[in-house]
Amino acid sequence: MVFKIDFAKAYDSVSWDYLDTMLLFMGFGYKWRQWIRNCLTSTRSSVLINGSPTCEFNIGRGLRQGDPLAPFLFILVMEGLHVFVEDAIENGLYSGIRLKTLEISHFFYADDAIFLGQWTERNIKNIVMLLKVFHSVSGLDINISKCSILGVGVSFDEVSRFANFTGCKPDRLPFTYLGIPVGANMSRVRHWDKILGKFQKRLSNWKRNLLSIGGRSTLVSSVLGSLASYFFSMFPVPVKIVKTLESYRSRFFWGFKENDKKIPWIKWNQVLASKESGGLGIESLLAMNKALLYKWRWRIVSSGGDAIWAKIVKAIHGSEALGIV
Repeated sequence: MVFKIDFAKAYDSVSWDYLDTMLLFMGFGYKWRQWIRNCLTSTRSSVLINGSPTCEFNIGRGLRQGDPLAPFLFILVMEGLHVFVEDAIENGLYSGIRLKTLEISHFFYADDAIFLGQWTERNIKNIVMLLKVFHSVSGLDINISKCSILGVGVSFDEVSRFANFTGCKPDRLPFTYLGIPVGANMSRVRHWDKILGKFQKRLSNWKRNLLSIGGRSTLVSSVLGSLASYFFSMFPVPVKIVKTLESYRSRFFWGFKENDKKIPWIKWNQVLASKESGGLGIESLLAMNKALLYKWRWRIVSSGGDAIWAKIVKAIHGSEALGIV
């Protein structure tokens, strides 16, 4: 079972009393907690009506988005939900999934939450009940109509049945989590259409016509090279996709339009070469992909494998983990 949670106005709903309790639970002293409370209670806001602000009024709950403290305070808020889930597992109210000796039940990243568990009616009912209890103490409520549930190895009819009695949406693989298509076969070219679309959108004709070759070189190396870095750090990129993206960069660099059949002055591989070798030092997308993937191998070695993602990789691949990453 995969249960994706959508919190309704997460930052705006946090109870200050609950946050203070979490600070106390985490060992923060009285003076520190008073500083935090003063930062929160001094907040005043107004509402724009027809473009004109109303009189300012005091705020009784919530964290200000854009406040540098807000993300860290919200992590403490979500730590309470983590403790709730761990207690539910310990008391037999919820069962996560097991990978050998490792049990996984949930992942939290800011206000993105996802629960993993065995496919049982009791499991899903208990996790929904747990979230309702968490709402009563923290103020964070789930938008159940925007939540989604899916099953692995379960028929879609069964998923729909579970979704009906919880009020959430049925979903199926692949699904998107933190911008990554989970369960998608990324060796297939069609799953890279999003990245291709980003490149094509960025390489608009007016930029090609108005920039000098030096400006196009800077854009190709600094901007276009970073567009796909997130996906490149997660998946090996198919050779066809790399060639297509390099073709986009090459045509933009030389100022060619979509239907132009001109011949470049220099081979693109030479342009990608280091400046010492006579190139411009523009980073190769294939080299970048390999470097970003090898970063995970280094992280496993340097961290000792204590991170949760490293434990999952080792649980799945065992002693071959360093060769897989």
